[in-house]
Amino acid sequence: EKHYHPRFPRHRLHFPISVLFSCSRSMPFIPLLAEVGTELGTYATIHKKLKSIYSKKRGGLKQSIFIQLIYNRFIRDDLDEESSGKLDELSTAIMMRLKEKVLMVKEEIYGYDLTNLLLYNANYGPNYRYDQRLRFLMDWDPSILAECGRNNPLLYHYVHRLCSTDGGKIPRNAIQRFGTILEFGMSHYPNELGFLFHRSTLLTACENFGSEEVSRIIDEKLSVVLGQRHNQNRNRNESSNADTNNNSSGNSSTSLSLQAMMFAAATNDKISINGVYTLFRRDPMALLPQGSLQAAI
Repeated sequence: EKHYHPRFPRHRLHFPISVLFSCSRSMPFIPLLAEVGTELGTYATIHKKLKSIYSKKRGGLKQSIFIQLIYNRFIRDDLDEESSGKLDELSTAIMMRLKEKVLMVKEEIYGYDLTNLLLYNANYGPNYRYDQRLRFLMDWDPSILAECGRNNPLLYHYVHRLCSTDGGKIPRNAIQRFGTILEFGMSHYPNELGFLFHRSTLLTACENFGSEEVSRIIDEKLSVVLGQRHNQNRNRNESSNADTNNNSSGNSSTSLSLQAMMFAAATNDKISINGVYTLFRRDPMALLPQGSLQAAI
């Protein structure tokens, strides 16, 4: 049933589920109301109504249940850094619950532009925490990293459009978001090196953040991703009862993973020579054949 909420302008209609967004204490009831609405056959109707009711005349930004979990526009809590982190955790938990109940599907991440909206809002909220929601969205639909809805990889779109305010300024912590996207990209698309070396992505990132900072981030994220692949290989070896030697096999596994990435980069015409050089500089020994590498170790 539609009703007016005293904290919102009276010229706007609100459904009970939309009012829950005004307070973090009431937000945990969102999945319950969504589930009840589904049983009554009203959830889909409410969802469509919300999209059409909350629309900015200038920006054309349509608010939906999922967008509110990203945007947090109606929240009336006083958000400092700690409470914003709790809101990020809460919003993520709600989306996970909606996913479990099949009240939120993967296609809606792309359809409602949730990832881009999350990164855009991070530029303007001084205490806006987004880490857990970003991880949830990217792990659920990694394809958004390759095509974010702008006919470009997400990292390309971020460094060209989303890492600056409307005034052209680089916001605080923008380079941290750059590193987060790069890490996800390298984890899910290692053969593309996270799309960093596609077109002008690297050049623009260096112009925005400085070449030294970008190089530091690249080395840091490469270490993380190679470490993850090493752990995965080690777990597979342990599960198959293969003979392992902690020191030698660990170095070999990491080098072979780097060798595979280097080969993929060298044979991918979309990756610039900078990508191959970055990997080679990290460990020139990775170019050696497997037998020679093990002998050298």
